[in-house]
Amino acid sequence: MDEFLKKKALFVVKCSISRKGGVLFVVKDLPSRTQYNAKNFEVEKSNENIDYRSVNSNTANTSKTYIDQSHTTIRNSQIFPDERKEKTLIIGSSIIKGIDANKVGKDVHIRTNRGATVPTLTEKIKKSNIQHYKSIILVVGGNDASSRIHPEAFKEKYDDMIKTVKSINPGINIAVSEICPRRNVDTEIYNAILHRVSTEHKLKIIKQTDAFVSRGGDLVSSYYHRDGIHLTNQGTILLLRNINKVVNIFNQTTISQSNNESNEQHGKRQTIAKTFNGICFNCGFYGHHCKDCHTL
Repeated sequence: MDEFLKKKALFVVKCSISRKGGVLFVVKDLPSRTQYNAKNFEVEKSNENIDYRSVNSNTANTSKTYIDQSHTTIRNSQIFPDERKEKTLIIGSSIIKGIDANKVGKDVHIRTNRGATVPTLTEKIKKSNIQHYKSIILVVGGNDASSRIHPEAFKEKYDDMIKTVKSINPGINIAVSEICPRRNVDTEIYNAILHRVSTEHKLKIIKQTDAFVSRGGDLVSSYYHRDGIHLTNQGTILLLRNINKVVNIFNQTTISQSNNESNEQHGKRQTIAKTFNGICFNCGFYGHHCKDCHTL
């Protein structure tokens, strides 16, 4: 092979791009054999024959580029956002069924499982995609307590649920909610178990009991439906407020709105109590008319 062919082999077709030593070369003009023989052509890194730029990804000046748009698109698509950023999952039994998704932050997701016990919720979690959540709030145990499960058996099953969550998403933050007081069972011993579980696994505990009972130890009727188990709208708001004390699930606008709604409802109840002393045929309690009942 003569000297010209050797030189020509080093070139690419006009306007093609090659990568060498961290520099992009664009060869514009390829000399003919006549030009080569006449001028003994040599490649020079000059502004007339070669355009070049650094391909360092950290280069600040990106206004001038010699890579087509498709290459740029591929490069940019390799930058992925953190999908776990501040996403929170509230999962539990029907005690959370009254949660309005519009009342919590946009990155807070609600999953209600009616009639769920700790073992059934564990199975639900196994089949769920919780890997992209940063925090999970467990609101379950009331149905287990109502079934009068042995406290130590309850602890064992709750331990299994915590281990399941951690095995799927080792970095997730777990918060355990106390069981809200119920009319049909004493939840105190089961909540004591939840405190043990949270301590042993180093989890956050969300206290609920004190907020739902009066000083005399009775359930606050305005927080419960007639069954003494499921929560009214006011009870659900209180549940969420207690959760928010431990895990931020509200934005500031939501907090202000819920405070205003609560104050408005409280004022309404006070007015009704002063003007009506009969019995409500809907819930069975005195002090308000059935058309103003909070359970409707």
